[in-house]
Amino acid sequence: MAVFECYYDFRSPFAYFAAMEMSAFERRVGGAAIWRPVSIFVLLNLQAGRDPWAEYVDPLHPVKRRYLLADVARGAALRNLTLRQPVSLNSENAMLVALAAQGMPGEAAFREKLFQALWVEQQDITEPAVLAACASELSKDGAGFVRAALTGNAKQCLAELSTAAFGKGIFGVPTFITGGEVFFGSDRMEALAWRLAQGKS
Repeated sequence: MAVFECYYDFRSPFAYFAAMEMSAFERRVGGAAIWRPVSIFVLLNLQAGRDPWAEYVDPLHPVKRRYLLADVARGAALRNLTLRQPVSLNSENAMLVALAAQGMPGEAAFREKLFQALWVEQQDITEPAVLAACASELSKDGAGFVRAALTGNAKQCLAELSTAAFGKGIFGVPTFITGGEVFFGSDRMEALAWRLAQGKS
């Protein structure tokens, strides 16, 4: 079975697209994704030469921002996916919970539930109750799981993992890696499938 990495942040609509398509993609290519949580804020700051958790500065020119918004709507329509304007795009705590969820039996269900909460149900993922409801896929005590995930050096760990990802050539999400080769964007999944097929030949 071909194994590849998928780096993601919940705040990316393109990561949402990839997440909703991944099960079918894995079946088609006979592969399995290893999901790697990173912070897009940290990645953008590193590109600009700022500290990982420096105050966010929107890097997009208004012309590119208009295109991006139109492209997101087009991408959802193309995939026949519901996509609604999020209440908040602050995904920091959600990513810390995702970090704690890595390797757990309920990780995939948690991830899908949180993507749906953000992009379909317009829930505020900064709210502990929303995170706890999603974390119920990981533990009977979802609220306790969230509290534990947000304590200690979790934020520093996320920054370090995001910095390490940047060192591998990852600058945005979703990004896929197989055999050290980087494929950026949900629209590069076909190129990823092509590369995975070559590995089987």
